[in-house]
Amino acid sequence: MRAKMWWGTVLMVAWTVFAPQLLLAGTYAAEFLRIGVGARPAAMGGAFVALANDGTAFYWNPAGLAYVRRAELTFEHTPMFGGIAQYNVASVALRLMPGMAVGLSWIRLGVEDIPRYGELAETRWDRFTNPALRSTGQPEGYFGDSENAIMLSFARKLEFELSLGVGLSRVWIPAELCVGATYKYLEQHLDAFSGHGQGLDAGVLLRLTTEAESAGQPVRSVGLGVGVRDLSRTSLKWNSPARTIDRTQPVVRCGVAFTQSLRFLKSQAGLALDKEYFGAEGVYVGGELAVANVVALRVGSHDGDLAVGAGLRLGWVHIDYAFVSYQLRGTHRVSAAMRL
Repeated sequence: MRAKMWWGTVLMVAWTVFAPQLLLAGTYAAEFLRIGVGARPAAMGGAFVALANDGTAFYWNPAGLAYVRRAELTFEHTPMFGGIAQYNVASVALRLMPGMAVGLSWIRLGVEDIPRYGELAETRWDRFTNPALRSTGQPEGYFGDSENAIMLSFARKLEFELSLGVGLSRVWIPAELCVGATYKYLEQHLDAFSGHGQGLDAGVLLRLTTEAESAGQPVRSVGLGVGVRDLSRTSLKWNSPARTIDRTQPVVRCGVAFTQSLRFLKSQAGLALDKEYFGAEGVYVGGELAVANVVALRVGSHDGDLAVGAGLRLGWVHIDYAFVSYQLRGTHRVSAAMRL
């Protein structure tokens, strides 16, 4: 009972603080899209813009979808903050031809049973002197909030050789340049109000590799990635009496990633570092060790918030787990991918 009362108080405070700004100030459009997608990137602290090479790339860097080999289905269901919110992701990525892929994704965040409290009668002095005028602490009712995003992504990869040096000392390094974009349609229902909008994300990924390969992967690679979220200043138009329009500021995230095969362990290690600019600021760092292409161990950090996790590959099924610490409460995240 105490736990329910505590979470109810948290919800009430959050509603009191953020709802007026949401409906009047117009500065909190699609905040749920900052949670991130996939337990693998989450376990690496969100440092993924230069490493994105699976079905979650539509979120982190749409250019990375070009590395999808066939078809990939990704699912995630995460009860967040002790079950106060439910976060769900479903996506499909499909390779159209070598170096070209498309993706269709759905993200939803839902919060139910937010308590509603009526306006207190009289003045503070009246309530102080007359206990009958004070709040009983019992809500008048409950309402919910649901936020949805439908995303359509496209990515293209070009392969070439990058020349370094001059004359006889010139070295040719295999390189891959990927570009991609994600269009997103947003819908949010908050109590009796609803909002709709759209936005655009874009990304670029440059990957330098060695010619030798091990188990289908380059022995060594360096990735440089840039992702721009809300390139078109994502907007959300509300049907509230004030007809509020929420808009977000574009956020640029730059990252670098390094991968190295470890032959004596039949493994591959990766390190990644991301930095955000303009509309948001943050530093993300993460590492991954994949052993025999079956088991993976991961660790990361985002501005001091620690994340750890692991992954397991069972044939064409990949299962990933992450524990991410937040100021409010830590969250366990599990996602699954089927690579057909």
